[in-house]
Parts: sequence; structure tokens; C-alpha cells
Amino acid sequence: MARPNRRALLSLGLGLVLMVVAITSACGGSSGEDATTTSTAMATDSSTTVDPLAPVLGTDPTRSVVVGPGRRFELVLPADPTRGWHWELEPVDTAVVVPLSSEFRDDRTLLASTSTSTSTSTSTTTIIEPMATGQPATTTTLDPDAPEAAPLVQVTSFAGRTPGITEIRLRYVRIGGSGDATRTVTFTVVVLRPDQS
Repeated sequence: MARPNRRALLSLGLGLVLMVVAITSACGGSSGEDATTTSTAMATDSSTTVDPLAPVLGTDPTRSVVVGPGRRFELVLPADPTRGWHWELEPVDTAVVVPLSSEFRDDRTLLASTSTSTSTSTSTTTIIEPMATGQPATTTTLDPDAPEAAPLVQVTSFAGRTPGITEIRLRYVRIGGSGDATRTVTFTVVVLRPDQS
């Protein structure tokens, strides 16, 4: 039987030592507590990372939307398109922002995050016919031209173009209605210089 080479045994031993050192340092130390602390810190760091490509959301007209040039942002408002109600964009300063698109979404989380209510419905009382007790029966009906509480959100997308401050105004109108807005909402948008963003 051949005897192992002393040089080969030394190389194998050194390789094993290096592997143990690498595993120990990857775990953050020799104790379980250090490894747990390291992995918890790593998990915390990754959970707070913000996707730089995700659009900035504007859900509250009382707060300015701040973006950099080329950065996409979305204005989110409740709407009821099933009854013809939608937000209509008034002319914008295209030197500062660029309108991209508008769509409706069935997203309860976004709907809950909006601070604008569109509910301005009126109710009327109508006597149908007397009940057996002699008291008139009543019913409550909605004004068909008044917006109800919106079940969806309308997301209007833009992109910052050049540094500046502008206002974006949206009117809540009904398709085929009189054209008069029941509500008008104004968002202030600040597009920062590249060195500020």
C-alpha cells in the first residue's frame, strides 16, 4: 500500500482549516447569538429598501408630490366608473411634467390610502303607500346624477420632466353629464434638480 505524500496531507489540512474559517466568518462568528444578530440586521436592511423604479404615489392633495426628472409618479383618487364618474385632467404645464396614462384599478389598499371622498349623494323621501299600521312607508333613493362612494381608484400617471413646481388639477365629472365638476382636486408637484434627488 502506498504511503500518502506528506505535501498532499499538508495541503488537505490547510484546505480544511481555510474552509472552517470561511464558514465561521460567513455565520458572523462562532456563537449562535452573533449569527442571529447578523441575519436579523440583514433582514431589516433588505425590508426597508425602496425600489427606485417604483412610482411615487400621490394620494393626498394636501401634500406635495416630490420627484426627480424622469421619475414616474401616480395620482390616486377614488372613482366610480361603473356609473360614469371619472377624474378629468385639466391642461398641465408639460414643461415640468408629462402626462402618461390613466386607468381604473380595483385595489382596496390604494382605495383606503386615498384621502379624498367623492360621496356627495343626496337622498329623498317618497311616500309609496300606507302600511297596515296607518303609517306611510318611506324609501330612500340616490340622486342618479350624484356620485356615490367610489368602489375603485383612478390612477393617473405622469413623469417629472424638468426641475420646477407645478399644479395638476383634476375634475370629478360624469360621462354624458352636464360637464360641471362636482369636485376639483389640485396636487402640487415639485420636480427636483438632479443633484437634489
